[in-house]
Formats: sequence, C-alpha cells, structure tokens
Amino acid sequence: MPWRYTGARERESVIPHWSSSPPDGVYTTDLKLLLHAAVGQGKYVGTNPGVVGVWQVTRHVQFQGAITRFVAGAFLEKTFVAGGFGFYSATLLYRF
Repeated sequence: MPWRYTGARERESVIPHWSSSPPDGVYTTDLKLLLHAAVGQGKYVGTNPGVVGVWQVTRHVQFQGAITRFVAGAFLEKTFVAGGFGFYSATLLYRF
C-alpha cells in the first residue's frame, strides 16, 4: 500500500509598522534610505495583514499560496504607496 498524506494548514498575521522616532525614514533591506522623514507625519507607517495557506498534496508535492496587503498609515499618506499595495504568491513544490 503506497504512503499517502494530504493535509492543509493556514496562518494569518497582522503586523503594524512604526518608525522608531519622528526624524526616522523608511529603509530598504540593504539599509539605504527609501523615504526620508519629511514625506509624512507621525510615526505610524502602516499595517500589513496577510494569510498563507499550505497544502501537502502528497509526500512529494506541496502547494503554497500567500496574499498580503499593506495599508499605509499617516507617515506614507503623501507618497506613491498612500493607497496601499498587495503581494500575491503561489508555489508548487516537488521533493524527491
């Protein structure tokens, strides 16, 4: 009898982002300044709610999908991301 497993799991998260001080800016992952402090007001940068689903189809096949939406706060209200933005991802994984 072949080994079979099908299971699914899902996670949600809501992550708020704050600047550490009023003269602080927003930086890229390699610590280059992306947005300086004069672009907005306050310390609230925004919130990033998201959901990730993982389905283990068989022992060798896994499918994963993620949806996240960034909701901009007062610090970003005068920038190009004031309306927020989304990330979407789907992955099909085969393991030997």
